[in-house]
Amino acid sequence: MYIDVVEFKNQHFAHSFHNIPEQFNWTLDAQLRKVASNPAWRGIDPGFVLATIYMQILTYFLVERLFGGEQHLGVPEDTAIRRMIDMALNGIWRKDIAGSPRAGNQARRKRSKNKLGKPGKTVAKAVAGKSGPH
Repeated sequence: MYIDVVEFKNQHFAHSFHNIPEQFNWTLDAQLRKVASNPAWRGIDPGFVLATIYMQILTYFLVERLFGGEQHLGVPEDTAIRRMIDMALNGIWRKDIAGSPRAGNQARRKRSKNKLGKPGKTVAKAVAGKSGPH
C-alpha cells in the first residue's frame, strides 16, 4: 500500500478509501437499516460508525504489523481490539454516575431546553463566553 502511495502516486489503492461509509452502506444495506431502525440507535449514519471503527482497527494493525509497533497501545492485541470496540460501542464515560460528563450533559440539556426551548443553546453560549472562539 505504501509503495503504491509513494512510488505510484496512489493509483491502485485510492479508490478503496473514497467515501468508506457509503461503501459500507451499499454492501451491508439491509443489516445497517435494521440497526438504524432500532429505537436505541442514536441517529448517526451506521456506515459512518462502521467506517470509523474499521479505520481505527486498520490503523492499529498498520502500526503493529507494518511499522513494528509491538503493543504500541501497551496491551496485547486481543485486549487492544476488545477495548477499541468497547469504547466505540459504550463510550468512555458511565451514564449513571453523578459527576460524569455524560450525566452532566444530560442535566444541562434539560435546563437549557427549559430556559430557551432549544437544547444546547445555553451551554453553547456559556462555553463560547468562557473560552472565546474556537
